Amino acid sequence: LPPAATTPTAPVVTQLPTMSGIVPDSPAAEIDVQVGDVITAVDNQAILNTAELLNQMATKGPGETITLMLRRGEETLVRTAVLAPHPDNPHRAFLCIEVQP
Repeated sequence: LPPAATTPTAPVVTQLPTMSGIVPDSPAAEIDVQVGDVITAVDNQAILNTAELLNQMATKGPGETITLMLRRGEETLVRTAVLAPHPDNPHRAFLCIEVQP
């Protein structure tokens, strides 16, 4: 018998999302999210990168709440926001943030 084929597994990228922009008067602005804050968890689930953040956001709808755990310097903060409708699709939730990477 030939050896079993193995499928290579892509390594998980760990690069926590950092706030690079906040829309004024948005759900994020209302809960005092600031540029430079690092998102470490969403709804008590640790995230490792921006893709995981987007996956968590995709499960939410407008009017639902989201809880973010943020690192700001040496502080750990927990903030809960009510999500807004996305301007391009009112059925999608929008926190009104920009993150990098």
